[in-house]
Amino acid sequence: MTLRAGHGWQVILADLSLILFIVIASAFATGDDSGANPPHELFAEATDVWTPASGKSLAGWLAARAGDPRETVTITARYEGDDPDSAAQRALALLDQARAAGFLPRTVVEQGATDELFASVSFTKGGGMAQALQGPTVTPDLTCQGNADAPLP
Repeated sequence: MTLRAGHGWQVILADLSLILFIVIASAFATGDDSGANPPHELFAEATDVWTPASGKSLAGWLAARAGDPRETVTITARYEGDDPDSAAQRALALLDQARAAGFLPRTVVEQGATDELFASVSFTKGGGMAQALQGPTVTPDLTCQGNADAPLP
């Protein structure tokens, strides 16, 4: 058997390619995809924020702003503990004020380290997302409309 000289670089390149393939395959096998696909952002960075400490009502604050029809108002109520009902009621009161100012706000009630209530104005990324959801909806008076047996998305 005769070995031809000069083909050693091809074997080394094939070995390195195989090693690279194994390293990449093992990275995918561990499920570590941090940074590979960043999460879809539902909220854009706020251009303006209202808090009750500002002294104005939300409706008055929104009316005083130079608005843009592409802007979205997001009302966020955070609660401490295990009872979200009071935070939801405070958010619903602000919802009425924002509607009176001509906005169709998004309302978020979430658990947090402290009780907080604020409204933010932003240019929403991926507009229309909330309108495309399927299943039952809950109205401000907390009644369910639509197919109550349908799973929430």
